[in-house]
Amino acid sequence: MVVAALTSWLRLDTAGVLPKARKDAGVLSPAPNVPMVIRRPHRTGLQVIALFELIKGVLLLTVGIGCLTLINQDLAQILAHWVNVFRADANSRYLHWLVSKVARVTPHMLEQLTAWTFFYSTLLLTEGIGLLLEKRWATYLTIIATASFIPLELYELSNRLTVTPLVVLGINIVIVWYLARALNRSRGRPAMELSPVTPESDRQPQPRHLGQHRHQGRSHLQR
Repeated sequence: MVVAALTSWLRLDTAGVLPKARKDAGVLSPAPNVPMVIRRPHRTGLQVIALFELIKGVLLLTVGIGCLTLINQDLAQILAHWVNVFRADANSRYLHWLVSKVARVTPHMLEQLTAWTFFYSTLLLTEGIGLLLEKRWATYLTIIATASFIPLELYELSNRLTVTPLVVLGINIVIVWYLARALNRSRGRPAMELSPVTPESDRQPQPRHLGQHRHQGRSHLQR
């Protein structure tokens, strides 16, 4: 009788009836050849912030390379060349303002600007890549780096209220709030959740013969 009961149980397990029964009963157990989907909390938001940080990092890296090429160059002559290329109005007050600003730039200032842009672009690229890889340290790094600029932006807005610094401040506050919220929710939870992809055929109501197989298996074991 015991051999017959074990044989009946093996047949049910081979036919896939028992895994379905365990799934219907709420018991999650990995079954062979069942595709799994990785679900990570806040994945879309992290990817959006990561892409935003990467774009800023690439733009700053481009600016740094441009500043590096301008060191020990005649900036006034370069500006006059581009004015002739674009056929700008020589009497424009904006052009005169730009010429006055460029005339004050020294090679030492360009070196400092280049070093700052390379450093900050490296920081932004590190944050973006870390967030894309969903590293926890990247979330902390982004929160600290972004929050450190908020007091400076508030000080700038207190001196002169303009649209651009206000938008930048709002974006940074949203980023810090979202990442802090994501960290708070991820405490005590797994980094990722595995959930089986159930085919449409397996989502149908439980067939009646399943209860008959269970009853037969139990009756064999009792005998």
